[in-house]
Amino acid sequence: MLQDIRLALRRTIERLVTQGHRVLLVGAQVDPGCPINQPRLLPGPLPHAPLAPCPAVSHSAADRSVTAIDEILAGVRDSWPDRVALLRPVDYFCDAECPVTRDGLWLYTSRIHLSLAGSDYMVSRSKEALLRFFRNERG
Repeated sequence: MLQDIRLALRRTIERLVTQGHRVLLVGAQVDPGCPINQPRLLPGPLPHAPLAPCPAVSHSAADRSVTAIDEILAGVRDSWPDRVALLRPVDYFCDAECPVTRDGLWLYTSRIHLSLAGSDYMVSRSKEALLRFFRNERG
């Protein structure tokens, strides 16, 4: 399956690059490592106990979990380094550990979706990399 993804992505990016486009690939999402019960995160008509935060995942464990996808993306980027950039969320979202909550706010709505707070956290931490891409600067 990963080989199919690699081939399809390579063909798609090649078409875009040959048309003169620049492409920003965003790596695999950091998995918080636990199920998240979204309805329990939302306000309700009756008070309910908040979910206990998931334990933080170490940066090294998160990095290992995204390696397969991120290696495919890096290979595509390396084929067109002047036209394709790669932003790996694990490099920006995580310090020594990858948080699941921050300042009492959940950064995820599910194992594969960031919440608004999580999106804001990710964008604020990767802001310089995003600006370099938009300015067409190397970095």
